Amino acid sequence: MNTVLDHVSIPAVFVAAVAVMVLGFLWFAVAFKRRYAVVLGRVGQPDAMGPLFIVGPSICVFVTAFTIAYLMSAQRVASLREALGFGAVVGLGFLAATSMNMAINPNIPRPIAYGLLSSAYFFVSSVLISAVVYLVS
Repeated sequence: MNTVLDHVSIPAVFVAAVAVMVLGFLWFAVAFKRRYAVVLGRVGQPDAMGPLFIVGPSICVFVTAFTIAYLMSAQRVASLREALGFGAVVGLGFLAATSMNMAINPNIPRPIAYGLLSSAYFFVSSVLISAVVYLVS
């Protein structure tokens, strides 16, 4: 009997998730730190980096990496080019679109700017996950 785990390389998922966590740190805490604070209306406020803001996204990244790995297996992605294309489709069609949709709400001071910043990150993370899963599997 086949299970989902028969189709997913757990080491590839782990490596991809760690790569995306590093990307997230570099994206939001280094490269776009000031812009992130501006779009959230938090300029001059202390960073809110309690355990929830580290553990929660980390769990989500593992779930996303696992799901992408499973879907790549189901689609029989057989080359790095296919993996990059797959990551781009998932990144744009699911992750970036959902991120933009969630950003458009009255609690975000600059919803379009926040949506674009977050959507770009999720698009890049999807492509990165797909590439790493292909290369490590």
